[in-house]
Amino acid sequence: MKRLITTLLGVGLLAGAVDAESKPATGPAAAQPEITLADLQGMFRNLDQDNDGKVTRKEHATFWQNAFKSQDKDHSGALTRDEVDPLPRMRGAFDGMDADKDGKATPAEHDAFRRGHFKVFDKDNSGDLTMEEYTANHPDASSAGDR
Repeated sequence: MKRLITTLLGVGLLAGAVDAESKPATGPAAAQPEITLADLQGMFRNLDQDNDGKVTRKEHATFWQNAFKSQDKDHSGALTRDEVDPLPRMRGAFDGMDADKDGKATPAEHDAFRRGHFKVFDKDNSGDLTMEEYTANHPDASSAGDR
């Protein structure tokens, strides 16, 4: 659970950067400098469930489906702004998730939103994310030795 919360807090920076149709809004990590390169590296490691140095579509989807369940505090089967926005780094994420703007993000909307994130990061369209792809947009990435 601690691993999930840590990653939710960190990955929230990405949530406002991509809308449900996978279009970058402002540029992922660069738009929110309070996220360190180490934060992103830690998030990547949390997503990489089998610790093989890459995040597959399945690992990414499974992680975020579990995150959805964890965030759905009222067990309604949908996320509300109140359930998403209290997480400090998730501010603005709800607007990207709620594709039909009805005030709730369904599992389908959430999944589409997260698939959009994966697509943005998967620069080589391999179906796997590497640490380099995941951290590439951070301002400190070019000077980092351990990516």
